[in-house]
Amino acid sequence: MIFDPQTWEPVSRAIRLAIVLGCHVALAVFMIAGVKLLELVIYYFWNSADPLLFDQLPLRYLFHTMDVCVIAVFICKGTIEAIRVF
Repeated sequence: MIFDPQTWEPVSRAIRLAIVLGCHVALAVFMIAGVKLLELVIYYFWNSADPLLFDQLPLRYLFHTMDVCVIAVFICKGTIEAIRVF
């Protein structure tokens, strides 16, 4: 029968997984955009093309590290969440 609940259970689980994945992607995009905005604000107020942290480390390395960490957490937690949903 077309309206059998057992028929639609896999579809509803797939839709729920797609919604969870979409929310995770949106959250990761917002976090990376926030890091980029913070980087632009700091560069604007620092008045330097490539500011240094403690006069040794370029500040852009810190922001690139934050971006990589956001993506790594997204991949790890997203994979765990996908396994839990299935």
